[in-house]
Amino acid sequence: MAPSLPSHSTMTITTDGAVLDNPGAGGWAALLEYSNHERLLVGEATTTVTNNQMELDAVIAALTALKRACHVVLRSDSQYVLNGMQQLGDGQPLPRKNRARWHQLADAMTRFPHTFSLTWVPAHAGDPRNERVHQEAHAAAQRVRQAHAAVLPLLGSIDAELPPAPWVVALCSAAAHRPPQWAVVTPTERFHGAVAVTDQPHVGLYRALIASLTAAQQLPHAAQQTLLVVTNVSLLVKQQRGEWAIKDGQIRAYQVELLALRTQFAGLAFAYAETDIVLPYCEESP
Repeated sequence: MAPSLPSHSTMTITTDGAVLDNPGAGGWAALLEYSNHERLLVGEATTTVTNNQMELDAVIAALTALKRACHVVLRSDSQYVLNGMQQLGDGQPLPRKNRARWHQLADAMTRFPHTFSLTWVPAHAGDPRNERVHQEAHAAAQRVRQAHAAVLPLLGSIDAELPPAPWVVALCSAAAHRPPQWAVVTPTERFHGAVAVTDQPHVGLYRALIASLTAAQQLPHAAQQTLLVVTNVSLLVKQQRGEWAIKDGQIRAYQVELLALRTQFAGLAFAYAETDIVLPYCEESP
């Protein structure tokens, strides 16, 4: 285990962000070095992002990881980040674009009484640490793109007028050989499960919806996400869109629980898709 940092030890941080098809799938990486120790942080975006946003996220994550005051030597190939940090250090207002992220960065910079040295590193110029974080950030962005590609058949089967949603919930009704099933698919993860078969198939599907949202709300940043729920049962879609009334007493009881769960997210949209489209996302190997 790395030793605790003495006050104002020098921490050298090299960061980079990467986005494919800017804006698009993104990732970031930060290499923290002190004494003879190092720590590599890598992250993947949960929404469509820009390169500047990933550059910012890398620095935010690195500074947030610090446990006490340090002299931070920040190395980056992003003039955008370095110039903005210099402005913050000079007491100037937060940049308007990406303001929420700049606010996070300002908080991270002042969380401890750090001192800073900002160093620009030319990209792809042979600097080993810059090349390393670039490769890690690019690999993270590739993982996000692959995850997005995995849900394209599902998204391509539904109404194009629906709002974009980086998180998808797939629900598949029960059949003779299977129980009601669900899956939560994000750009970086997939969770799936099933619920017990009931005498009323629609009741089972509501239980699957509750199980999926319960799993989704435990993921990081769930409160900021809009979820797209895709199911092979049009009745559920119409009921959740408010087009059909819920008359079944048991489903009404589940609806109360469901309404509480829906408040845990930025929004939910519902769409119908055929069984052969939805089912693969709910099974063991999508």
